[in-house]
Amino acid sequence: NEDTRWFNITKCPILDNDKKVTGILCVARDIELEKKAQDQRETYVATLTHDLKTPTIAQIKALDLLLSNTMGELNKEQKDMMLLIKESCTYMHEMLSNLLSTYKYENGDYVLNIEPTNILELIEDVGQELESLLTEKNIKIRIQAPDHIENIKFDRMQIKRVLVNLISNAISYAYNDTEIEVA
Repeated sequence: NEDTRWFNITKCPILDNDKKVTGILCVARDIELEKKAQDQRETYVATLTHDLKTPTIAQIKALDLLLSNTMGELNKEQKDMMLLIKESCTYMHEMLSNLLSTYKYENGDYVLNIEPTNILELIEDVGQELESLLTEKNIKIRIQAPDHIENIKFDRMQIKRVLVNLISNAISYAYNDTEIEVA
C-alpha cells in the first residue's frame, strides 16, 4: 500500500554440519512507534532548548543595561552582584547551547568546529567564569604548564564544556581553603 515504515532487521546464517551456509534466517521487528517517539523527543528537546535560550538572552541583555548605568548608578556591591548574576545567566545560556549541540551531535546533525585554540587561555577563562564558586570556598586554581604551548586544534565550545564540568566538580568536592591544580 506504499506505506513507509521503520523496521529493525536481524540476519543470521543457517549452517549445515559442514559449516556451509544453507540459508539465512531474517527477523524483522516493526519499530515505527519507537521511531515516532524518538522524533517527538528530538522536537521536544529542540523546542525546549530554544524556548529556554530566549529568556536567558533577555536576562543577559537586561543585566547589561543595568551594568551600563543607563537606569541609574549602581554601587560596588550592586554591580558585583549584577556581574555574578550575569555570569550565571551566561553560563546557563552556554549550557542550553551545549545541550542542543550535544543532542544534535548524537543524532549526527552536529559538526564540530575544530580550530586552533590556546588551551591555557581557555582554562583561565573557565577559572574566571567559576570565580564565584572558587571565592565561596576560598579555593585557588593553579595551572601547571610550560611557559608556552602551541595552539591545539579542537572545538573550543565542547572542550570548554568539559573543563567547566571537571573544574566545577573539583570545586564541589574540594575542601575549603585548598587548591585545585590543572596540569
